[in-house]
Amino acid sequence: MTVLLKRSLLRDKFIHELTSSEQKIIARAVADVCIHFLRAEKPVYLERFGLLVPRISKAYRSYFSESSQLSRLEWVLSADFHKCSDLTAYHKERYKNVVELKELSSRVYAALPIERTATWSGRFIRHLILGLIETVKHETVSIGYSERLYEIGTFFALHNRQGSTFSDWYAGADIFIKSTLDEAVRCDDSVIHPRAVLQTPSEPFQAIFGAAVQSFALPNLPALSEIPAPKVHVFADDSSGSLIYVTEGIASLSGAGSSGGLPVELTLQLETGQKPLLASSGQHSSREISIPAWPVSAIRQVVEATILKGLPMPPIGAIISAKDIGLGKLPLNSLMITDFHRFHREQLTLEGPVIFRNIVGITSDEARMAQETSPKLLMACLQHKNHLHVTKPERSSIFQRSSFFGSDPRENLPAAISRNVEKAAESAAVNT
Repeated sequence: MTVLLKRSLLRDKFIHELTSSEQKIIARAVADVCIHFLRAEKPVYLERFGLLVPRISKAYRSYFSESSQLSRLEWVLSADFHKCSDLTAYHKERYKNVVELKELSSRVYAALPIERTATWSGRFIRHLILGLIETVKHETVSIGYSERLYEIGTFFALHNRQGSTFSDWYAGADIFIKSTLDEAVRCDDSVIHPRAVLQTPSEPFQAIFGAAVQSFALPNLPALSEIPAPKVHVFADDSSGSLIYVTEGIASLSGAGSSGGLPVELTLQLETGQKPLLASSGQHSSREISIPAWPVSAIRQVVEATILKGLPMPPIGAIISAKDIGLGKLPLNSLMITDFHRFHREQLTLEGPVIFRNIVGITSDEARMAQETSPKLLMACLQHKNHLHVTKPERSSIFQRSSFFGSDPRENLPAAISRNVEKAAESAAVNT
């Protein structure tokens, strides 16, 4: 085995010896087999990296036609990740029926194209799987993310880069997966009902949160002769201690844009750190906090950067500068467009369908990360830290104690992969 490792894998390295297409063939086969086991509710151990664990969660989901809406309760399968460099008795007790390397590689070998099995032995495939897992591990920890097993999800690492070795980095890393696996494994009976037609875009917010606690006119927007000046209504969500700013009239200005060709209304959710927001006194309510006006300026800045320049509303993931909106010394200085998680689909109004998009404040290094990698990677990290939908004005950057950029010059990636593949192979040999 040692000779085979040195000749076929360690010498040439998984990331250098195999062609790009061969790497993708192995990665796709491993991902498909892992998904097969996850569907069977069996965790999969990725050697010296961690456990892929099936997660079943309940979710109410709606499916729309032009005039009706089908809603049902679904049990949805996705993947979680739990970091562990060694599979101990504790893990085997906590996670039943764990799939280890021997079973994983045997299934992968059977799933490969027949022409590959004609030239690659089962033992060689096992070594390639170890090389793939080590590559994913080192990309995740050294670079910050890995998409090589994208069919299952993208792996991320947030950590403080303390220590002098890669092992130190791995030990201190907060590693998680943004699962792309999203399958309904069972569901309750469906309920079909007509789609509601809203009188105004703010109507569902009034139904959920009650009357707006304050309303603003969007400043410095030229009122068009036939279109009322847009407004921003503020609703108090006592359950989360947040204020929700909702536009009314932006859709009339935006027209067809890049959001599926639909007019857009905007929201901005602001955490106040105070619950409840409103205190009841008899039959009346008195507001206990002041309503910040700077979110209205943030909304105006998004509108000015797009609609008033004749541009479509920016898509999800777009980043806009937040200069001169009254944030002062607060660390947030950019605005990102995200999905409005309460209403994912378009809403019908008397004026036609509209779609809601959310604005969230981000820091300069978070904006840089999105620009140098991709917005979807930043959104996954923000979601992991619960910062994707609600703006928290005084929060620090999610990268304040983590370096998402660069790699450790003291650790050569191919050499490190080779060393760890050797160790994993030796362990596997003992176990088999």
